[in-house]
Amino acid sequence: MQPIPLPKHSLIEFPARVPVTAIGKRVDHLANSICDTVRSVIPDFDPATIEMRPSKANNYLAVAFTVLFENKAQMEALDAALRANPLVKIVI
Repeated sequence: MQPIPLPKHSLIEFPARVPVTAIGKRVDHLANSICDTVRSVIPDFDPATIEMRPSKANNYLAVAFTVLFENKAQMEALDAALRANPLVKIVI
């Protein structure tokens, strides 16, 4: 997956709480893997913000959470880390 470049002038004022969703094949350790990935970039990430929603056919799982980003670089780093996670198929 190629990251989507953010515009040079962000419309987001930092620090900012931003909802993020990562979608992957439904496997037992998907949520833990995503949480570990987020914590590698945002050490103080609160896993209590995680919500999980299965797809209609129960083949995929959407893992939604909220992250407090301090700056644009941190947002881009998390996007890259999630896209590099082999269990994650889509990042929104």
